Parts: sequence; C-alpha cells; structure tokens
Amino acid sequence: MFLLKSYYFNTFPSSNVNCAINKEKKTTIIIIIVKTIAIINQLLIGLPVDSNRPPDCPDHCQCLKTSDILTDGPEGWQIVCTAIGLTSIPDYNIIQLPRPIYTLDFDFNSITYLSVFENVSEIRYLDVSNNEVAKIEPRAFTNLPNLIILNLSYNQLIELPSSIFEHLVHLNYLDLRGNHLKYLPVHVFSSQLSLVSLSIGKNFIDRLELGLFDENLHLETLDLSENQLFFLPVNLLSNNMILKTVDLSANSFDKIPFETLQGIPSLQTLILDENPLRKLNHQSFPPLPHLANLSIQHMPFLRSIDEVTFSYLCSLERITIAHNPMLVSIDPDAFLDMHKSPNCSKLKAFLSI
Repeated sequence: MFLLKSYYFNTFPSSNVNCAINKEKKTTIIIIIVKTIAIINQLLIGLPVDSNRPPDCPDHCQCLKTSDILTDGPEGWQIVCTAIGLTSIPDYNIIQLPRPIYTLDFDFNSITYLSVFENVSEIRYLDVSNNEVAKIEPRAFTNLPNLIILNLSYNQLIELPSSIFEHLVHLNYLDLRGNHLKYLPVHVFSSQLSLVSLSIGKNFIDRLELGLFDENLHLETLDLSENQLFFLPVNLLSNNMILKTVDLSANSFDKIPFETLQGIPSLQTLILDENPLRKLNHQSFPPLPHLANLSIQHMPFLRSIDEVTFSYLCSLERITIAHNPMLVSIDPDAFLDMHKSPNCSKLKAFLSI
C-alpha cells in the first residue's frame, strides 16, 4: 500500500502564463489539496477519517496523519486549526500535542500578533495566512529550524524585521502576498539559501534594494506582481542563475526593465500584464534564449508593437497579447528572424490578441 506525501505546488506554473490572472483561485485550490492529502491517506489504508483522533489533539482543531516532506522519517501529524476564532497562537509549552508535528495550520482566524513559536521545532509547514497579523516578534521563528514552507499571505504586515527569517535556513517556499509591506530590508532573505519560490505580490512596495536576492541562488519563481514598482536595479537578479519565472504584472513600469532582465538568461516565463507601457520596440527585450512564455495583457496605454520587437526571444512558444484597448498596431515584422539563431529553437508562437 502506498501513501501520498504532502508536497507544495507552485502557485503559477511556468507552462501557462494565463494562469497569472487566476493566481488567488489556484492558490485556494492548492491549499485544499494539501489539507486533504492526510485524509486521503487514511482512506487508502481503510481507516475512517476521525477514527484515530489522538486524545491530545487541541480543541476545535483537526489532527490528521501525514508524511514527513523533509525526510523519510516517521509518520506524523497535521494540526489544522482553520477558522476557529483564534486571536493568538496557542502556548505549546502548556498545551499538549500529538507528536511529531509536521504541519501547523492557523489560516482564516483573527490572529493579530506572532510571538515566539516554542516546543514545535519539528514542523515543516506553517500556515498563518488570511489572519490579521500586523506585527511579528523578531525572534518568532527562531525555534523552527526545519521549516520548509511558510505562508504569511493576506495579513496586515507593514514591515518585516531584518532578521525575521534568519534561522529558517531550510525554507523553500515563502508567501508574503496580500500584506501592506512598503519596504523590504536588504538582508531579510539572506539566510534562505535553499529558497525556491518567493511570493511578495499584492503589497505596496515601490523599490527593491540591490542585493536583496543575492543569496537566493536556488530561486526559481519570483512573484512581484501588484506592487508599485517602476524600476529595478540593474544587477538585482544577476545571482539568480536558475530563475525561471518572474511576474511583474500590475506594477508601474512604463518601460520594460531591459538591463535587469538581461541578467537572468535562464528565464522561461515573463508576465508583464497591467503595466502602463505605451510602446514596444527592438529595445524593449534583451536576448533571453530560454524564454518560452510571455504575457502582455490588460495594458491600458499600449498603442503599438514595432518591427523586430520580439526578434531576440527566439525560444518563444507562447505569447499572449490580449485585452489591450489602445493597441492599434502590431508590425508584421515584429517577430522577424527570431528563429534564425543557432542557439534557439524554432518559433512556435501562439498569438492571442
């Protein structure tokens, strides 16, 4: 008999740029998938869902069997305390829990402050999304050295202490979307050497410091959407050599950050929707030899796409140009010669206007 493992799934797959419009919907589906894996596992081995609820399971919470996503260690517990009216994180020095715990889920409560998490050092996945968290104790995550996934999305965070994630050295996935962040300290992600996916969309950030992502050498997905960015430092992403997906949609870019993108030749998916670009031409895009998916949608001021605009994007498989109300001209030679380079694959562009 096999058991399913609780894995995190990326919120916007690089294979389909149209997914960007429905990220929140897809994230909700993903959360449901992750939370039901433990139940499915119980059904697979023929147990009723509530048949093995441990006596030390917290009141009003669900305690579900789950596998360890970090190692092939012993089976453990997923503690799900969703939408039960919590206003603070329980004190687990006092409250007994089944062991080992791999997941703590507090989403959709009314928690306003995160103090230091104690006596739960084994957890891999912490979800405090969709709460009212406005402040985090700087040492809150000090005792969580095994954390892989941290979801703080859709809270009321205005700022982050520079050392807030310092001890989360195994963190792979960090979600900060839907907060009120205006600024990120330059070293706030410096300890996340294993970070694969970072989502900081839907905040109020208007600038990013050079060096912010320098230590995130394994970063593959970066969501900067729905902020107030109009400029990116030239070498902001030059250390992120395996970065595959960047979402810059719904910002304030009036021109594409050419020199910044030039530093990430591994890029496969670029989402530029809902920016105030007025024109695209041969100076808009740098050579991006692996870019396969490009989305240019819902741009209120885009009027023209000139000749050889996409000629340096020789690996494009899908480009979506749609819902641009002012667009009156796409030059017939916008894609001229883009498949002739010996280092690029043959053009397989899909154009949706």
